[in-house]
Amino acid sequence: MKKTAQIISYLFHPYLLPLYGGGIIVSCSFLEILPLYFKLLIVGGIFLFSGILPLLFHLTLALFYLNKSDKKPYVRLTEILLYTVFLVFAAIYVHRLNLPFWAQGYLAGAAFSSVLIWIINIIGWRISFYMNALGAIMGLVITLQLANMALPIGLFIALIVVTGMMGTARQLLDRNTLAQILTGWVCGLLGVLIINQVFKYHLLSL
Repeated sequence: MKKTAQIISYLFHPYLLPLYGGGIIVSCSFLEILPLYFKLLIVGGIFLFSGILPLLFHLTLALFYLNKSDKKPYVRLTEILLYTVFLVFAAIYVHRLNLPFWAQGYLAGAAFSSVLIWIINIIGWRISFYMNALGAIMGLVITLQLANMALPIGLFIALIVVTGMMGTARQLLDRNTLAQILTGWVCGLLGVLIINQVFKYHLLSL
């Protein structure tokens, strides 16, 4: 069971979830009419900032602190902070591409919720970083629904199933308690919804 839990954690790692979110953005909205090369530009840019660059820093930190178990909490907090910074860069990237507010708000909201996770973890409560990223994806899906996008019902079902699987996996691996898992997910969800509303009304007021 733990092997399966590890596979699930790898498949839906926070570094990969913005890539999936980018896929949802270009395939479940009016952006689906864009040429393929522009869709790849959007998704590839998001993955560069939110996946590839954080992974490179992750590997660098892992090598630097190899066999230093006392430094693992510090490394984890540093990774979350770096991930937050790269999410901000990803949000700036989609802003420069003049994508809709909900595309910008998804990445900015994910960054905002990641900051909350970082602060709470510094205080000493190990909130789930993984569930936070999944909550952000759910926030994106809900925002698209509120923006009257025709989302396939299968997407909601798949996301709910994946969320349940990830929550179970993190508990099986003894990484988080149920309260930490739920808190992480709620932080991601509310972070994206709140920032999207801020972006929406800010753009309408311009």
